[in-house]
Amino acid sequence: MARSFVMGLEVVLPDGQILRDLRGLHKNNTGYDLKQLFIGAEGTLGIITAAALKIQPSLSRVETMFVATASVPETIALFHRMRQDAGDLITAFELMLSTSVRRVCATEEGVYDPFSTAYPAYAIVEMSSCGGPPLRAWLETYLAGLMEEGLLLDGVIAQSSAQAANIWRLREGIVESQARLGAYLRTDVSTPISAVAEFIARGTDLVEALVPAAQVHPYGHVGDGNLHFNVIRPEAMTPESFKPQIKRIEEALFELVDDLGGSISAEHGIGVAKRAAFQRRVGDVPRDLMLKLKKVFDPDNIMNPGRILCER
Repeated sequence: MARSFVMGLEVVLPDGQILRDLRGLHKNNTGYDLKQLFIGAEGTLGIITAAALKIQPSLSRVETMFVATASVPETIALFHRMRQDAGDLITAFELMLSTSVRRVCATEEGVYDPFSTAYPAYAIVEMSSCGGPPLRAWLETYLAGLMEEGLLLDGVIAQSSAQAANIWRLREGIVESQARLGAYLRTDVSTPISAVAEFIARGTDLVEALVPAAQVHPYGHVGDGNLHFNVIRPEAMTPESFKPQIKRIEEALFELVDDLGGSISAEHGIGVAKRAAFQRRVGDVPRDLMLKLKKVFDPDNIMNPGRILCER
């Protein structure tokens, strides 16, 4: 999503020349959009030294909600409904499952579940505005209506900044909670939004087949199909025994991503860790184009060598 906020760049090229366009134009249809070549290139084509960024207005009203549903498909259906009803008021819609909520509450100090009952799936929903009428009263009526329709099992609107912080700690504490068991698989993939529920269901089955009793923790940004499908070891397995299984699980999940028309890297890039997996998937035409671009910009391969692609 960073691409949409970058309006101009200054880049030092490998030969010492400086590409500079920091005008911050919203529209510019004069030739190639060169800045896009450097965004996500991981420093392999040049060094970004300045950027003109699109700044959003400060949000004066922010409402944070924690809602529960009966399943992942129902959470996706809720997202579509809210997107239809609230549009750009939605500034976050984060999916997580009951396994993650339970684990975070059990391991992270001071974090608590806002509900007294456990539910299969949850979402953190944030709605924001820069002005206009207050959101709270409308949201209370809106959530009540969704519950009457059966789209929600439960829901709460944070009544204070402390309550909002606790809701977000349920999401942000997932990584810290997982790391407490040693080595684990952390992925960053994307699928079409319509395939998110299928990916989670099939991915969970894949993991169970490869490493029975391994704990899956899928969570992420429903609005752009970005999931972190993480896997931690079974309680009865030592960290040393689980480490060799991580790559097997990752490759199986990547193959599932392929099958659903997704990407093996939504946010984190390729670097070195995903280079082999990327090269097995990238087509001949895009690969050759990338290599040609690399040779044009950096014929001596001095810019962050070994990242993203290698020569045949």
